[in-house]
This record gives sequence, structure tokens and C-alpha cells, in this order.
Amino acid sequence: MDLMKFLQRAPMPPNAATVAAEKARAQWLERLTDDAIRAWMHIDQSSPEALNGVAVLLSLALMVQLREKGPNTVEERIFRGAINAAKEAAAHGSVISLATARAITAASQHARHVIESGQVVSIQHAALQVHRASRELGVEA
Repeated sequence: MDLMKFLQRAPMPPNAATVAAEKARAQWLERLTDDAIRAWMHIDQSSPEALNGVAVLLSLALMVQLREKGPNTVEERIFRGAINAAKEAAAHGSVISLATARAITAASQHARHVIESGQVVSIQHAALQVHRASRELGVEA
């Protein structure tokens, strides 16, 4: 085959798994922004939905980060710190403190970068992990 003809061919359309991963990525980014804003809107108020949403999305970003960069990164520590802050707040009536909102905001900014720049295979892996876990728990992801 002529190399120039090969290079001029139209690109292959993405497969269904790639399309699904890109759709998941877009949804995660939208929800990440929504939940971070919701955390600030509920300072000194109870908001279990915001805390749960942030914890799930930061866990997804953590899975992508661990798959791509491995353990012991700055982002991993930031994600784990914010997830622990959300868990701590949930254990105390789901009241979001100023410190918790700050931790969520910092982690959300890092999570946005990780999710935006993550490879499709890493997004697929994280989505599958959440799907499996939700199926085992009997909840919808």
C-alpha cells in the first residue's frame, strides 16, 4: 500500500467503548463543577448529596490518577485528603465546614485536570470499577 494514500485516509470512527468513555468524562466534569459549587452553597448546612457526589467523583479521579501515574503523587494525597474531609463531615451530620469546602475546591481543581487529560483507557477502567461496585451494592451508578 502506498504510504501517502494510507496517511490521507479518513480516520477510523471511534468505537462504542470510546464514545461511552468520552460521554462519562463529560458527565464527570459537569458533576464535579456542580458538586463543588453545591458544597460552597451549603457552608454550615447539611448536604449529604453534595458530600456523596464529591466523594464519588474524587474517587473516580483518584482511580484515573493511580492508573496513569501510580501511587504516592501529590494529587493522590489531595484527593484522599478531600475524600476523608467529606467522610468526616458525613460522620458529623453532613455539615460542610469552610475547611471542608476549601479541601473540596482544591481537590476538584486537580480532579478536573486529571479527568480532562486522562487517557480513554483510564476513564474506561474507572467507570467499570464504579459500575462493578454499584452492581455489587445493588445501587445505580
